[in-house]
Amino acid sequence: MKKVFTIVIFLISATLLAQKELDYEFQNKMYSKSLSELKLLRNEFFARKGYKFKSKELNNYFNKFDWYEGTKSIDEIELSTVNKAKVDFIKKVESQKKLNRHRIRTLKLLSTLEGESMGFWNWSKDDRIKYITDCEKVGYLINDNSGMMQKLFIGDNHLFVRVIDGAWEFVVIQINDNKFFLLTHDITGDYNSFVSYIYDENKISRLDINIFPENWESNFKRKDKDCEFYESPFVFDFLIDNETILVESWEDECLLKKKLTFEFDKEKIQYQLKK
Repeated sequence: MKKVFTIVIFLISATLLAQKELDYEFQNKMYSKSLSELKLLRNEFFARKGYKFKSKELNNYFNKFDWYEGTKSIDEIELSTVNKAKVDFIKKVESQKKLNRHRIRTLKLLSTLEGESMGFWNWSKDDRIKYITDCEKVGYLINDNSGMMQKLFIGDNHLFVRVIDGAWEFVVIQINDNKFFLLTHDITGDYNSFVSYIYDENKISRLDINIFPENWESNFKRKDKDCEFYESPFVFDFLIDNETILVESWEDECLLKKKLTFEFDKEKIQYQLKK
């Protein structure tokens, strides 16, 4: 039993050492590859050992090479410690790239916005591109107490920026394969403003519509008082969660203290009151 335990410890140590000693050139090369390229590179280690793939796609690909002879089952394949470490590293990179696909898309779409979509905060296109590059380097979270920006966070379809006197949000909603609804939300003190766009076939166009239905504010109006309802950006708080917006009204002479959820309708290109 002691001998088996010693062998297991040795194998684990050897694997960890091999992973640690993977040269930086290999690691950097893997990070530069696409998901489809990584899949082929990872499986090449098994192909070179003669593994017969269950996937028709992989068999067809490796059959193009003279050196490939797919005759063995997975149980007959044994990789070296270094090659095992390389396979594990490629899997890790694949997982990271799959997780970050939507985040990277959000970043790319951010760079297409007009300057006026920044609301009171003038975030130039050049500065946005710089921050896009920076946040990719540090896992999509930047803490920067210099200048206007204090924090930038990238979610799968959501970007949030904390600035000195408020915040700015950017939401991406996919309508179909090539069409996206883009929403910016500028929060300055108690003031809220929204700008929306359609990004379709690599072209962006601003939407001249209200993101909420006509008379949506009436859902918050007091019924027991005969007061003329007024529209003001100072009497509502908005909490965005990708395809939903939670709207909370302030209590005053015309408004009830109330919370309602609006859900994005991809056909109407508008947030509708959730039933």
